[in-house]
Amino acid sequence: MRRIQAVSLLLILAAISFFSSCGKEKSAQWYQQGLKYEEEDKVFEAAAQFQKILEKFPESNVAIDAYNHLEHRIIVDNSGSGGYFIEDEEIKLLYRYREALEKHGKKVGDSAETHKIFSWSYIKFGKYEKAIQEAKKAIELDPNNQDLHKILSMISQKKEEAELEQNLIKAAMMKEDDAQKETRFKEAEAELEQKLIEAATEYNADLYRQEEARRNEKMAKEKEKAEAELEQNLIEAAKEYIAARAVYDQMKYELNYRTLSHDLQRKATELERYTKDTLLPKFQRYGILAERYGNKYGAMALRDLAIQHGFFHLYK
Repeated sequence: MRRIQAVSLLLILAAISFFSSCGKEKSAQWYQQGLKYEEEDKVFEAAAQFQKILEKFPESNVAIDAYNHLEHRIIVDNSGSGGYFIEDEEIKLLYRYREALEKHGKKVGDSAETHKIFSWSYIKFGKYEKAIQEAKKAIELDPNNQDLHKILSMISQKKEEAELEQNLIKAAMMKEDDAQKETRFKEAEAELEQKLIEAATEYNADLYRQEEARRNEKMAKEKEKAEAELEQNLIEAAKEYIAARAVYDQMKYELNYRTLSHDLQRKATELERYTKDTLLPKFQRYGILAERYGNKYGAMALRDLAIQHGFFHLYK
């Protein structure tokens, strides 16, 4: 009897080990497929692969990485020029996956920025209580961040405005007839209007600052890219002209010293055609780019570039 029990226990342990091994293998396959989809910009397919890992094998070695990719993907895909618009269900999903990972002893990295984004998302959909909760979590992680305190204050103000608006609607629906209730209704309406004007002014200013920062960052990147392209194009143009000039010199040498008299006209025509169709266009392209580079960065910068990349003889 004991022998049977021992064999059964060994079989159970073997089965657990087998399924655990299968889980690790599948998780790794799904994770690699998710990374491949991300590289191909197939965002929905990538998210689906990461979710499968978190749903079926939260204990796997790649579960934390899968969660980080999924959280990043949800945040990026829901971002726009006006902030973030992450749905309540998506935030609940992320929290559920966090809890599942923590049950298996896997701690998900937490950041004030993530809770700030969740808070902004709840504001967009008018869920001020949840927005306040997320803002408080962000402040707990970064208590010295004054922007987070401003956001919390703004949310509390918006919550008050929403409550005022609800009271206003209720008062309007009751169609109160007496003068006292009518006066209260007008006072609530005026107060709400003033608060909305103040909140809209502050909110629009904040959006403008965010958009201006994004625009400046984009312009800086475009400028950096254009500068790199100008330098690379100049180097390529110099190398192409040097190569074309070597061919020209060889053709000219052949014409002057190795061509028999009956073949002189044909060789001269070939040299003229090569000069017109190949050599001169490459020289003109080099000249235009060199002039543009010199005007932009100065003659010494052009000289240094020519020395570094072996076309100083063209610079002179």
